[in-house]
Amino acid sequence: VLLVQAALVYAEVFNSTGQLVFVNDTCLYYGIKISNDRFKSFHEPCEQWWCSVKKGYLAVYGCERPTVDPYCGVPVKAVYGGCCSFTHTC
Repeated sequence: VLLVQAALVYAEVFNSTGQLVFVNDTCLYYGIKISNDRFKSFHEPCEQWWCSVKKGYLAVYGCERPTVDPYCGVPVKAVYGGCCSFTHTC
């Protein structure tokens, strides 16, 4: 079994999208509340969010699946960081 690391992706979400709201020193994004200067990690999607009320945005870190054809990858079942890895099964 070969372990492959996916490419990392970064984006900044500003409140102009309407989905990001700042309330009482927290970020509220798609119904998920994150305290200022804190991270929230997920498995699906494989992302990590960081709230910055002072800077006025939410940073989203994620990863892309490798595009080698044919790619027989199975994602590692873990939160962000670990889920950016895939096992090559063919």
